[in-house]
Amino acid sequence: MHEWIEITVTFSDGAAPEISVKTPLSHSFAATRAHYMCLMRVRKWQDEQAVCSVEWIEALVKDLKDGWTALRFRLRREQRRA
Repeated sequence: MHEWIEITVTFSDGAAPEISVKTPLSHSFAATRAHYMCLMRVRKWQDEQAVCSVEWIEALVKDLKDGWTALRFRLRREQRRA
């Protein structure tokens, strides 16, 4: 069975998007490493204060999929109204 990483991007009116990264409790070394890579990319985005677009998140997921073929990635987008 494949392990997974879930990336949730929550867009709020007038605020920067919130990004969360989740893995299952019983994850492998590969899942832990991919989770860490994803968190580092999110931190880099926050440090650079770049615009977080859907395209940016999809590029992140594609990059992670290319490097970690044994993992399944889920991308969720949520819209929160103020």
